Amino acid sequence: MLFTFGIDGSFAFLIGDTVDRGGGSSTSFRVLNCCIPERSTSGGDLNVKFSYSIIAGDCTKFVIRIDGGVCFSAGFDATISGNVITIDPILGYRIKPGIYESPAFTKGSDNLNIHILEDGSRRTSANNNHHLEEIALYGCSFTFGSALSDSQTIAWKLQEKHSARQFKNYGTPGYSTYQILLQLKQNLAKKTAPKIVIYNYIQHHEIRNVAPNHWRFSLAIPLPFVSLTKDGELVPRYSKRFTKLPFSNKLYSIMAIEGWYKRLLSPFQDTDPTHMRLATTKLIQELHTVSQKAGAEFYLVMLDAKTETTQIYQNLSNSLGINVVDCTHPIFSQFYSPADGPSAANYKHPDLNRLTLPVDRHPNEIMNDYWAECINTKIKL
Repeated sequence: MLFTFGIDGSFAFLIGDTVDRGGGSSTSFRVLNCCIPERSTSGGDLNVKFSYSIIAGDCTKFVIRIDGGVCFSAGFDATISGNVITIDPILGYRIKPGIYESPAFTKGSDNLNIHILEDGSRRTSANNNHHLEEIALYGCSFTFGSALSDSQTIAWKLQEKHSARQFKNYGTPGYSTYQILLQLKQNLAKKTAPKIVIYNYIQHHEIRNVAPNHWRFSLAIPLPFVSLTKDGELVPRYSKRFTKLPFSNKLYSIMAIEGWYKRLLSPFQDTDPTHMRLATTKLIQELHTVSQKAGAEFYLVMLDAKTETTQIYQNLSNSLGINVVDCTHPIFSQFYSPADGPSAANYKHPDLNRLTLPVDRHPNEIMNDYWAECINTKIKL
C-alpha cells in the first residue's frame, strides 16, 4: 500500500487490487482519490505524469508524486495519462473538452466513458438539444460523477426523465462554492441564462472556500478562495505559486522542506468553522443573487451534509428566500463524515459500502439514482 495527497489535501492511499486482464490476474494500484497532474513545460495544460514500477510481476503505472497537485477525480485510475486539466486564470483549473475512457472501479463492469463538451459541461444524453430550455447543475465531483460513466450521473438521469429540457452538468471535481460562483458568472456572460440553476452542496465546500494551508499547499497551481474582513465581508484571494525545489517530486525530505517554506511565506489561513460557514453562506447568497438577476430560478440542493448542517442552511429558506432542497441520504449523514471524508472504520460499514465505489469511495450509481429522484421530486423541473 502506498499513499499520496488526495483532492482534499489529506493523505490518500494507493491500494493494490487483483485485476483480471484476460491472460491471468495481476496486481495493479488504483488511486483512492484521483491521479495527480503536474504542470506541462510546453503550455498551459496539466499533464498527468506517471512512473513505472514492477509490482507482482506486472509493469504497472502508479503515481509517485506526494507533494500534491490538482487531482482529476473522475474515475481515472493509474492506467490513464494525457491532458485532462487546463489552467484557468480565474477558476484555477477546468476540465478540457474531449472524450476520455478509464477502467471501471468495479470488477466486471464496462470501462468508464467521460465526454466533456466544448462548453466545459459533461454530456447528459446521446444527442444534446441546445434549443430546449436549460437546467444547469453546478457542483464538484459529486455532481460531475467521479468514477462513473456519463450515463450514471445525476444530470443524465434527470435528462432521461425530462426530454423537453436540456440538462447541463457543469460539475467539476475539487471545486469550491467560490469557484462555482466564478464559473456561473463566466457561463452567464457567454450564453443565455438557464431556466434553473441548481447548486449541489457538499460539506467539504466550506473548507475549500477559505482554503486553509493544508488545502492550498496540496495543490500545485494557484487557486481562488475567499477570506472574511472583521466586519464579515468577503475578500477574494488567490493562492500563490511557489517555486519548486529540486527533487521535491522524488524525495520526501525535500518535499517536507518545501512545505515548511510555503507556510513561512504564506502564514494566512482561516480554520475557524464559524468563518467557513459564514463565508459559504455569503457565497450561496451571491449565487442566488446572480442567478435571479439573470432571470434564472436558484436552488440550493444539499447532497451531503451532517443533519445539523442541513438544518442551518434550510433556515436560509426563511431568512433569505433561497430555495433549499434536502437530498441528503441518512446513511451518508451518519457514516460519511462529509467534512473530512469517511473514517477508516466507516469505510467497512456495509450500508456505506452499498452507496460508494470500491477504493475510490465516491458515491456510486445507486446514490446518483437517489439524488436524481430527490431533485426530480422536490423541484418543479
